[in-house]
Amino acid sequence: MAETTLIPLPGARNTRLWRYFGFKSNDSKTILDKAKVFCKVESCDKPEIVYCGNTMALTDHLRRHVCENAEYLGHASPLAQSS
Repeated sequence: MAETTLIPLPGARNTRLWRYFGFKSNDSKTILDKAKVFCKVESCDKPEIVYCGNTMALTDHLRRHVCENAEYLGHASPLAQSS
């Protein structure tokens, strides 16, 4: 059985956002279920997200991950800032 991997939405305009999310795939090309996308952040406690064809739910979800959200927005990581 092929190993399942997470792949970004093919042809997506917001490639920076798709670094943090992916659809399950057995061959790294074909999406198994276009209604479910998964968060790639290791510490995520609820990685499965319903996908409705836009990135609103993904950007809302990414806000929970402070460091990754700051990186996505182009800000320095809050943990990297000195006090």
